[in-house]
Amino acid sequence: MNDYKTQFNEEVTHLITRQIEDRGERMATVQALIDRYISEHGATPDPAQLERLTDYILREELTDRHPDKITRNEYPFMSTWQLDVRHDRETSFKMAEEIGTDGRDYRVPKRRKRSTYESIFVDQAAKIRNKERAEQYKRDTATRTTAEYNLYENGGELTESFVQCRGIKYR
Repeated sequence: MNDYKTQFNEEVTHLITRQIEDRGERMATVQALIDRYISEHGATPDPAQLERLTDYILREELTDRHPDKITRNEYPFMSTWQLDVRHDRETSFKMAEEIGTDGRDYRVPKRRKRSTYESIFVDQAAKIRNKERAEQYKRDTATRTTAEYNLYENGGELTESFVQCRGIKYR
């Protein structure tokens, strides 16, 4: 039972290796092979073999690698790999709405959520800064004797004790 299927497979392979240039002649040869198979066995050939034969008939279209073949041909179609390449290059309308022709992303920016590790790190840094600020605030607001300075007497220079105040020291 399987013998005639393998024989037909070999005949298809032999026909494909002939590489007939004229499409009309190719179609006639393929049609004669299929008709002979149907008349001898009373059934249609294996679908895989029929697909091989149709690919053989459409050899020019399937092997045309020109990127603009869709606009050049009257009834164009793409092979499987060309369709895959086309799908890989396409983008969604959502992407077209958000990214401009200049390549810039115009989406409304969203703040990302910090990880637990980042939150712990930020909290520790804030505690350290708060502690430093509290100590400086205590130093700045502590009661002490006030001294009056006349800059004209010092020639315009500030004394060291006066500069220790944080507000003046960093200006």
